[in-house]
Amino acid sequence: MNKRRAEALVNGLLRKIAPKAKSLIVTCFGDAVLPHGGICWLGSLIRLLGPFGLGDRLVRTSGFRLGREGWLTS
Repeated sequence: MNKRRAEALVNGLLRKIAPKAKSLIVTCFGDAVLPHGGICWLGSLIRLLGPFGLGDRLVRTSGFRLGREGWLTS
């Protein structure tokens, strides 16, 4: 599958299911970060989630809330 087709597929799915930011962060963190040590910079997480339509402010706010709830730590 080429990059353009993959991006179109991801964009279509995001419009269809409209995931919540916190859920998407937990899913991506669990799939991409935990298997590789479970530690990453916030900026790296922001870059990881950018293609999913999450801006840096939303990732920071959601990450703060996830930390407050005990899901993430700094």
